[in-house]
Amino acid sequence: MGRYALDDGETLIVNGATLRAPFACDLLVDPGATVLRGDDLMTPEQAITPARRLYVACLAAYCGRDVVAQHNLIIAELQVVLAGQTDDAARAVSVRFANAVAACDYVRGLAECRTLIAQEDGPRAAMLAA
Repeated sequence: MGRYALDDGETLIVNGATLRAPFACDLLVDPGATVLRGDDLMTPEQAITPARRLYVACLAAYCGRDVVAQHNLIIAELQVVLAGQTDDAARAVSVRFANAVAACDYVRGLAECRTLIAQEDGPRAAMLAA
């Protein structure tokens, strides 16, 4: 059994259902449940790059929010991500993401998308450090 200490107003997603704590509390979750919180969550306002917009659309689809519209957004953003990729390793991540979403395995899709975000941040982070 997983125990999660939630702060007042904190959001947690359990198996696609969004939960918000109205006050600080502990939540017990059965083993095997998929729990997303903290850095796993992203708002549309935080989605300032193609890979992040892809992540938000995948997260919304996972939560069952207008899945058809989210799939259309995923296709559009994936095209943008693919257009910016220059090597086979990066494209392989995009293909794994697309396969996961096609199989409605949004949790795996989110994991692949985190890799896409890291790839996207890599060059930018190097430019900022220079």
